[in-house]
Amino acid sequence: MEDPDYAALDPIFWLHHCNIDRLWAAWLTQKKNKMEYRKAWLRGPARHFEMPGPDGQLHKFTPADTLPGKTLAPTYDDLQIGTGLPPVAASLEEVTGAAPMPAQFTTEEPPPANLVGSNSGKITITGAPATTEVKLQPEVTEAAGLVGEERVFLNLENVRGTAPSARLMIRIGAPSAGAALAEDSSYSVPVALFGLKQATASDGEHGGNGINVAVDITEIAGKLQEEAGASIDQLQVRIEQQAEGEVSPITVDRISIYKQPVG
Repeated sequence: MEDPDYAALDPIFWLHHCNIDRLWAAWLTQKKNKMEYRKAWLRGPARHFEMPGPDGQLHKFTPADTLPGKTLAPTYDDLQIGTGLPPVAASLEEVTGAAPMPAQFTTEEPPPANLVGSNSGKITITGAPATTEVKLQPEVTEAAGLVGEERVFLNLENVRGTAPSARLMIRIGAPSAGAALAEDSSYSVPVALFGLKQATASDGEHGGNGINVAVDITEIAGKLQEEAGASIDQLQVRIEQQAEGEVSPITVDRISIYKQPVG
């Protein structure tokens, strides 16, 4: 399951992806949600997607073909089990892909994200955790603080490694909040690096750039700022590999913090 070269041969992998699609369909039943609907998204990546058909031939399709009401829209018997959503006040047909979903479809450009802090450079995560300080820009600490009307994201830039995939646990603290890398799980974020080895290969599709990961830490940053009782001037970030036995090193070129207005 963790190796992109073989994952599609595992029946559990298919079930996993089918359930992710079902969770997305459930998300689309909520009127408050907004879904990307620009042409760049609808057309998919340059290579498109391919799927074998009943005729034994490969057929190309795009994300637009899988949307509600389109030719490849999936149908589901239930969108409540395991989704945390209340029963949908609509006919089953309306919530299983045969008709447009209640969610808002938007063609608006997302508001730009602004860099507000970063660490000093590359870190390496081996069998032991790696810890780094992410200093925030003065204008952030002198203004309303890290958390305001915007969402806060922690980015792992150019993550590279030789394992097919890996799992990381990111723990976040702030000395000024008296929460130096708290073990409390509410200050932790898990990250899965599926396809790490392929993204690291210099002759691969990603040209050796590795994987970039963006994690929404708005809630964590808000708690840290509240506990500090003032603006936060830096965050402490500890990253450890979640694996038993010997692990291969993983490097992260930079850890950065961005703020993005809520669209």
